[in-house]
Amino acid sequence: MKSKLVKAGIVVATSALLLQPGIILQGQSIVHANSISVSKQVINLNSSSTISLQNAQLLTQDQGRVIAYSFVITNNGNKELSLSDFWVRLSSNSNKSFSTKISEQDKNIKAVAPKTSKIITYYSFVDEKAKLSDFKFEIIQWDFSVASYERKLGTISYSKEPTADSSNANIRFGNVNLSTSAVQYSLTQDSNNAYLQINYKMDNKGNNVADLSNLSLFLQTDTNSVYPIDMTQFTGQVLQAKQQKLFTFYVTIPKSLVGKSVNLVSAIKEPSSGLFLPTASFKIPAIKDTTLTQASKTKVVYMAGEKINTFLDAASIEREGNESKISFSYAVRNVGKVAVDYPNLLFSLQTENGVMYPLSVNKTDSEKTKLLPQLREVVNISGSIPSSIDVSKAKLVVRAGLAEKSEGYVLGAYLFKTSQQAGAIGSSFKYGDYSIKLNSIQRMATTGDDFLVADFEITNSAGISKSVPNLEGYFMINGVKLNAESRKLNLDEQVSIAPKGTYDFAVYSEIPYTSKIDNITFVLTEKISGSDTSKVIYRYTGNSTSEIQSVAKNFEYIIDNTGRKAEAKLIRSQIYNGEKENYFYSEFELKNKEARSSVPTNLNGYLKDDKGLVIPVSFTQINQKIDPDGKVLISAWAKVKKDFEGSRFEFVIGQNIVESSDSEAQKNSIIIKPVKYQLTNSDNTSVQEGFKNIKFAGYDLTLDRVQAMLDVSGLYTVNGLKLNFDYTLSKDASYDYIAGNHNIMFEFVNQSNDKTTYTKQFSLGKPKEGEKEFAEAINRSFSFVMEDSEIQTKLNGYDNYVLNIYDVFEDAKILVATKELKWFQID
Repeated sequence: MKSKLVKAGIVVATSALLLQPGIILQGQSIVHANSISVSKQVINLNSSSTISLQNAQLLTQDQGRVIAYSFVITNNGNKELSLSDFWVRLSSNSNKSFSTKISEQDKNIKAVAPKTSKIITYYSFVDEKAKLSDFKFEIIQWDFSVASYERKLGTISYSKEPTADSSNANIRFGNVNLSTSAVQYSLTQDSNNAYLQINYKMDNKGNNVADLSNLSLFLQTDTNSVYPIDMTQFTGQVLQAKQQKLFTFYVTIPKSLVGKSVNLVSAIKEPSSGLFLPTASFKIPAIKDTTLTQASKTKVVYMAGEKINTFLDAASIEREGNESKISFSYAVRNVGKVAVDYPNLLFSLQTENGVMYPLSVNKTDSEKTKLLPQLREVVNISGSIPSSIDVSKAKLVVRAGLAEKSEGYVLGAYLFKTSQQAGAIGSSFKYGDYSIKLNSIQRMATTGDDFLVADFEITNSAGISKSVPNLEGYFMINGVKLNAESRKLNLDEQVSIAPKGTYDFAVYSEIPYTSKIDNITFVLTEKISGSDTSKVIYRYTGNSTSEIQSVAKNFEYIIDNTGRKAEAKLIRSQIYNGEKENYFYSEFELKNKEARSSVPTNLNGYLKDDKGLVIPVSFTQINQKIDPDGKVLISAWAKVKKDFEGSRFEFVIGQNIVESSDSEAQKNSIIIKPVKYQLTNSDNTSVQEGFKNIKFAGYDLTLDRVQAMLDVSGLYTVNGLKLNFDYTLSKDASYDYIAGNHNIMFEFVNQSNDKTTYTKQFSLGKPKEGEKEFAEAINRSFSFVMEDSEIQTKLNGYDNYVLNIYDVFEDAKILVATKELKWFQID
């Protein structure tokens, strides 16, 4: 009776030890390389059942060094095999025994059904420096017919230390077989640590879903140091039946491991104890450092299992005293097939002495959260460094995987290539799909200081429409950057550039009119999206500003900007000599060349004589639309001082751009795309002698039956001078309208020695308040009185007089016709 109780107690204890419940969905190693030496060591449990060691792995962790070993029990019989009479004992080669436990999810396996197999995983805590070849696995059967109550059925051991496979390992998740492999490795490092990137491929060979949440990975060295791998990617991940997936993991390791091999160990976490039971491992060979990438070379990295090409564009350096501004672009292209999360990257410049300078990051689209397949994404980087740093000896360090409590890892480092692209004013260069040409840098005069104006043309070389690049820039005179702000003017009204199409813009900046220019440079920059910073992409240099194109008087000035196409032609210009100051006056025909009605660009200009004296010229401003191919007559005028050298002078005109300003007094008019007419006094339009078909300001005027007489009321009261005539006035029908308000003035000059003069002015077109209209008419009689009750006391004779006709416009009074007549006679 006593022996039965003892046997029963031993059986219960053994069952509790061997048959603790385990989760069959937990990872269990099968057919592993390091088990080849023991795979044939099959022990018979009875005539129809066997047991063999499938896998054994070691993993050091906080609780100690753990060995996990899995046995396959096969029942080839026709009856259920009870496991209550069998036990596995782990001991060292020196017969030191170790306590054995069953994994939590295997402990409820009590029998093996006929013609099936079961896998049971056991684990033990062992010595810190233990190796697999140090152990033997004894298979015990309880037998109360022997003295020790146990019968040893056999021993399984490693004849030598197994070598881990360098390519793959198979893991079993319950009844799901997973094939795992490390398909790619790379190593980067910084001054403190090394970072190993592993692309880990998993292939579900089974027919059921595998939940990967319980799987963990570790790096384990030959000295049993262990480095856990961040498994955030596995959270909530499942692998569908027959699905294959690639994961990318990074682990931080000491720099002392660079060039050494390590083992990649997979493990399953025990829910209650928190232990990790190793299930498989394979060797990662010694990896060379791939941190540094040469300038202008592509570096391949992996993110979430997808292949990503990275590239560092040439950097631009702008030195300003003791500080330099560095800017460049960093491009990433997802060449895989699946979108990945946009990486949170940190950029730093590291000098040859190891000093780090943080850099600012701006994505081209700050709202993007994914890197889509086959699309190139660009982040723009900028920052400040001491001017003493030699950037050619520095490198860009890129970190990824940044988190609240983690500095992440080094994705890579790149040598810099500095961009020193430069060309002459008037040259072009290729920038991606664009060709960018600086047509000219003009120095334009104003009423105050001068303006430098850079005129650009962008050509789209691609076969599809492209967006307008956000280009700008600044001027340097004699090697010094201007302190004045540079401002951009978009000259074309379009949002994209058609294939082979062009887009014009200008950049201008104010300079003192006294500035002497021995060398001028325009630094072309590109605005970094979402930032106030820009990167330098090209430099244009010349010894002086561009010469303004000289044109003939019949030249058609073409405005070719989209949305404002027009042609302007000079039809008249002259300087009128006055008593105290002279007047310059000219007229232009402006034709709308757009396909629709539009308000064309206004003109602006100035006069400049041989002595350098500059006089601004005012132009009538157009503020209403002109029909396609319609014309408008515009006038230009200026007061000219007597000391202006009129024998030879330049008349400079161009497109008028009004500088934006909150203060009207501070607004300046900028001249864009100028040309110049070389004029002389001999070019002045001659004054017509006679009153037949007088042409001025778009009008044609003929006077007939002109008579001058005294205006008398009653019998003897003289009121003044009366002028009578018939006239025909017509407006040129080819003009849509005549810009500005023109007046006509009649001037009477008595030719006796008194030279008494009287004038009378009328409005052409709609009169202002207090004005009288001189209306269009055909052979209309007209008379008016120039009132002066004392006229008789001023006149010394009534023989001849001169009648002058003026076109009065703004401050200009232009003599258009004159004739000497006799008093009282009708001419």
